[in-house]
Amino acid sequence: VPKPAGVKKGWQRALAVVCDFKLFLYDIPEGKTSQPSCVVSQVIDMRDEEFAVSSVLASDVIHANRKDIPCIFRVTASQLSASSNKCSILLLADSESDRGRWVGALNELHRILKKNKLKDRSVYVPKEAYDSTLPLIKNTQSASILGKV
Repeated sequence: VPKPAGVKKGWQRALAVVCDFKLFLYDIPEGKTSQPSCVVSQVIDMRDEEFAVSSVLASDVIHANRKDIPCIFRVTASQLSASSNKCSILLLADSESDRGRWVGALNELHRILKKNKLKDRSVYVPKEAYDSTLPLIKNTQSASILGKV
């Protein structure tokens, strides 16, 4: 995945795992002998109606190293955003063939999911509730379920 400062600053290693139609990303600290974190850094649900996986063009990643472009792919989902707002994450595979396998596998899993219309097993569907005029909300580190919609 790109470093927090963007693709121009390079990439940080992450372990990607697919389980229960979700893509889990675990950060791997820098260093050759580093083990993946036991804390998930990001989860992308393939049940998301906006979920998509695709290769990128050079024009999509203008700050990326030219040799990396054939190995980069994009995963897009709406996550908690409104359906018109999509969030994308760029991923850099170890090789062009690995990128092809990841894109193919994720697209195939998504196709199977849509074909079989597997039921969403979510207990609750989180929604964003944010009022920028509330001074404490920026410091909030936990939340509570107020009720069902």
